[in-house]
Formats: sequence, structure tokens, C-alpha cells
Amino acid sequence: MELYINKVSRDGGTVTLIDGSVWQVHELDSYKSSLWLPIATKIRVCENSNGLFGYKHELEKISSGQRVRAKRI
Repeated sequence: MELYINKVSRDGGTVTLIDGSVWQVHELDSYKSSLWLPIATKIRVCENSNGLFGYKHELEKISSGQRVRAKRI
């Protein structure tokens, strides 16, 4: 599924998508998502094959392929 970002927390720890879903970003990846821009950034929600510590998904920035581990909250 491909969606635009509605909101990113200041530290990049949470990402809210345009459909209202809220995602917690793994703390080691939040520096990446903190730079993502709402409305201008389209992401893809993907399954994370290893799913360590409950982070069973990845959010992929479509324009760059950059990925962060995430779990829906």
C-alpha cells in the first residue's frame, strides 16, 4: 500500500499516514524518518521479514528507497 505522510513527530519516532494509521519507528531508524516531510513524502508499507522486537513492518520512502522499521500503534 502506498500512502502520503500526514504528520511526523519532531524526533521521527512516530509517523502518521494520510489514512489515519500511526506507526512507531524503531529508535535506531528515527533519525531517518525525522527528515521526512508531510504531504510531500509518499511511502510504502512493507512487511519486515525478521520482525525483531515487534517491528513487523517497514516504511519505505518511495522516492529514495530509504526504509525504517516500524510497528502500527
